[in-house]
Amino acid sequence: VIKQDNYDEFENYIKKAIETIQQLNNKPIMGIIPHKMAPKKVEDLIDLYDSQGINSFAIDLDGKNPITGCLRIFRLLKILNKKKLLDSSYIHGHNVGMRATKIADIIPAKDILGFGVGLDSLGEKRKEFKPNRTFIDFIKTNPKDRFRLFDKGDYGYWKGLSVSELNNHLPKDTSFNLSSFMASDKSYVQRAFNVEQLALESHNIRDKIKEDSEKILKYIKNKRNVNPDDLNIIEKGKTRII
Repeated sequence: VIKQDNYDEFENYIKKAIETIQQLNNKPIMGIIPHKMAPKKVEDLIDLYDSQGINSFAIDLDGKNPITGCLRIFRLLKILNKKKLLDSSYIHGHNVGMRATKIADIIPAKDILGFGVGLDSLGEKRKEFKPNRTFIDFIKTNPKDRFRLFDKGDYGYWKGLSVSELNNHLPKDTSFNLSSFMASDKSYVQRAFNVEQLALESHNIRDKIKEDSEKILKYIKNKRNVNPDDLNIIEKGKTRII
């Protein structure tokens, strides 16, 4: 955890990293916002990045979904808004994950809702998954439970689909076909499919925001698997960053 007593050490590390990057290749830099950082020090970190001309940020969600981590996202947005940096900033959700229930056939896709709480892009979960013995035994007894695939039509993840059932669920705009899911590395195919579909939907959302940002909430409300409580969080988000 980065607190008052060790923040200076972390700041020096960031400064040296920026200096090294600028010396080696001078490529654009995205400033990381660690998940274990005292809220009061986040503002100091933003000041550091701003002094270096950095206006793209990657907020580490520690394997949580954007709805669960919305308070940290709103806090960052509020700081940027206070400093009049929000409109010129880009915010990437790093290490985004979601909790899968063992019972439901469809899991609400809370990751895609990150665009509703202020994120500009989403990154895959990087936190190591450590399943307990009960979960491992459950998976072994459910041979169909192999694929967890994003459905951008209803904002859910199909959780219990076998290969034979995929024909009725694959969207027309996917570059994957049934044979793709018969590959030996099924986890890779699942990740690639979800990245593709999330990317297509993210572009769709951004186009809608450009047309009329007020209509985006109505668009999300029409998604069958979105929880009303999550909609409430998105709807009240603007009041939390002022």
